[in-house]
Amino acid sequence: MKKSDNWFSWLIHENPDGIRNIYPLILAYHGDVVVGMIVLSPTILFSNGEEYNVSWGRDLYVDPKYRRENIALMLVNEWSALYDMALGAGVSENASKMYTKYAWTYCGRVNQYEKILMSVDAIRNSVEHGLRKACLILSAMIYSYVIQCTNMDRCNIDVVEVKMFDDRVNDLWNKAKFQYGNICRRDLPILKWKYIRHPYNNYMIYEAKISEKYRGYAVVRIVDQYTAKIVDILTEKNDIETRTAIIKNIEDQLRIRGVRKIICWCKCSQLERSLIKRGYIKTYLPCDFVFKSKRRNLAEARNDWYITGADSDLDR
Repeated sequence: MKKSDNWFSWLIHENPDGIRNIYPLILAYHGDVVVGMIVLSPTILFSNGEEYNVSWGRDLYVDPKYRRENIALMLVNEWSALYDMALGAGVSENASKMYTKYAWTYCGRVNQYEKILMSVDAIRNSVEHGLRKACLILSAMIYSYVIQCTNMDRCNIDVVEVKMFDDRVNDLWNKAKFQYGNICRRDLPILKWKYIRHPYNNYMIYEAKISEKYRGYAVVRIVDQYTAKIVDILTEKNDIETRTAIIKNIEDQLRIRGVRKIICWCKCSQLERSLIKRGYIKTYLPCDFVFKSKRRNLAEARNDWYITGADSDLDR
């Protein structure tokens, strides 16, 4: 993807979690020539209610002429030494093997869930790709429809599209950060930076409320004419009602826009259960999640992660 001209400034200089004395770009030199680099995205991790300086790795690149010189390993080691924890998602299978070989912790995969919305046009167009494709599309639609009907919940939660986050999201975040085992910062400054001031992606923001009481938010991006991605959702951990209502209302509004397929990338048991309840199907995504920590208490943090497309560079 060709990034916008101000992408680097947005990522490096505008991140509210940027640590003043650590520049989030590590370079490897051979003499005066740059032969490798890794771009980092610092953030705050709340692990069991405690706050830590961590960083997601984004772009790791080594000049092909020097790929037998262990430059990638040196870059990764420098990265993991700078922070309480180094986090990697979107890691390929080969890269995952390298990380685990050098004492990184493998935590499984970030999962992909998909839902095909009921659409006569989608069935008609799929026939052009063969009867098997059309049958798969129709089967996925029927499955989703049956599952969501058997899990139909009545609720009085209002979900509306808004243009901006406001201070109410901080109240939600100040509760949620102590409820999830491991979750990266999602307060007002971070959300504005990620979704309002993003240099090339355009996002839709939804908020959920009951009688004006703020209950949660979701962020959606239209990928193409017929596909949308739920990039991020946040509610209190045990608020299944709000989480499910948000997903349902997003589907209803995207269907009106002509969207036929919705995708969500996540690693969070609570969110995944809500997606399944709405008829989403887990599909293959080669996206491993690994981390390395120099803190003993964080080194055991294999489980109870809250990861969505908002984290790392999963939505780019």
